[in-house]
Amino acid sequence: GYTIIKAENLDEAEKIAQECPIVASTRVYEIRSG
Repeated sequence: GYTIIKAENLDEAEKIAQECPIVASTRVYEIRSG
């Protein structure tokens, strides 16, 4: 599965993901709309 995190930047997204108790490993991918 996957989780979508809304964050202002990659650093914030990584911090949020690392604090998530259900995540065994963390990978952050930037998705841009447009």
